[in-house]
Amino acid sequence: AGVALALVAAVLVVFVEAAAAGSGIPEAKAYLNGVNYARYLALRCGGVKAAAVVFACASGLMVGREGPLIHVGAVVGNALATWP
Repeated sequence: AGVALALVAAVLVVFVEAAAAGSGIPEAKAYLNGVNYARYLALRCGGVKAAAVVFACASGLMVGREGPLIHVGAVVGNALATWP
């Protein structure tokens, strides 16, 4: 069951939203320094990141807690800041 959950997490990141790959901290720091990553702060990217982290943790993989939380928090903050 663990392999299937890890496969779901990998398929989400590879085929649905590739910008959700990685920790999230280096991308957030780069964005704050002026680098504009395409789709990094999109709601779809945050949703895929959150779902992939849940599946990866459920499969038994070791996932850091700070990086994904910073990425999802940045997505939520951007969504609230750009709300019409």
